[in-house]
Amino acid sequence: MAKNEIKLRRRLIDESALQRHRNYSLLLQKHYREQRKKRSKRIFIYSIVVAVVTVLLLITASYFLIKWERERELKKAPIPTQQTELKP
Repeated sequence: MAKNEIKLRRRLIDESALQRHRNYSLLLQKHYREQRKKRSKRIFIYSIVVAVVTVLLLITASYFLIKWERERELKKAPIPTQQTELKP
């Protein structure tokens, strides 16, 4: 026997393969459900990642805006310092 014939004999349909093919419509439904779950899980994770990145960007932007605003106010109106005068 050639190698091809031996491989084909190994692939003969056994009882478990027949059982799977009998329920092919159920297998397809299960496959589609699993695909849908994977897709919705992926979308959910991506949306969470986008939300976290957006929040971090907003926090850093607000930090720098507040910092620059304070510096501008300090330049505009400097804080008066107390000068102590010594009386002779």
